[in-house]
Amino acid sequence: AWMFAPFVRHIYVVTMDQRPSCLADHPKISLVSHKDIFPDASVLPTFNSHAIESCLHRIEGLSENSLYFNDDVFLGRETAEDDYFTTNGLAKLRFSPSGFIYEGEPEPSAIPTDWAAYNAANVLGRDFSVRVNRRLMHVPLPLKRSVLNEIEERYAEEVERTRAARFRSPTDLAIPSMFGQYYS
Repeated sequence: AWMFAPFVRHIYVVTMDQRPSCLADHPKISLVSHKDIFPDASVLPTFNSHAIESCLHRIEGLSENSLYFNDDVFLGRETAEDDYFTTNGLAKLRFSPSGFIYEGEPEPSAIPTDWAAYNAANVLGRDFSVRVNRRLMHVPLPLKRSVLNEIEERYAEEVERTRAARFRSPTDLAIPSMFGQYYS
């Protein structure tokens, strides 16, 4: 991040109290425990990335505009803040050229990320009368803290259901990686 995203001011590493052995102490890197961001600790431990992602905006000190890197996302060349946000602060979307959302309900055997995308598209269609059919690329995602706070309030039932699932579930919403991007 320091090499290819010099505009990044702080890195938060979210774990369930594990400390990667390669991670040196640094004033611009903070470890954040799931216990510090989940409002209901009774759902922990969780192994559901959708549940963890639904709490990222609750990180103390997180900026209004931030980037979310899943644990398998890396930068391979220099980027700038305007690769992720417009000059007036809107998040930019990166649509997948080949990732589409099911038109109908996914098969029961579909992977949980298919269900999470399908659920997000259904909620957006229900509340905004739009049809979302494209997934987003698996890249660093721009997040707006205020948007994620609004989602947590407006969709409390869906967010709580996602957080309560210890493993990925067909009832999950992929909040920062799908729903939040389109919602904003």
